[in-house]
Amino acid sequence: MPQNIREVSSKLQEVYENLVVKHEDYTKFINDDSAYETDEQWLSECQEIFMRLEVDPKMFAESAEQTSSNDLGKALVKRRIFIVMSRTQFTAAFYH
Repeated sequence: MPQNIREVSSKLQEVYENLVVKHEDYTKFINDDSAYETDEQWLSECQEIFMRLEVDPKMFAESAEQTSSNDLGKALVKRRIFIVMSRTQFTAAFYH
């Protein structure tokens, strides 16, 4: 796996861990069970997005290594579209 993917994956993990810590601190002040459940659902959605953002580039790197250079350009375009969509979903979930 390329070094830049490892670096991004490491940073992504750090961001997610910080999000979890801040979320735990925030939820300590929630007294309403319904509001707590809503925030836990939000964190679960964030976790799914983070996992996709972490796993998909790794899978792409592995598939790119097995793809001919002619097909690589097509794969890059598809992956960029997916990453933009994933970032949009994360941003929407983050600002929920």
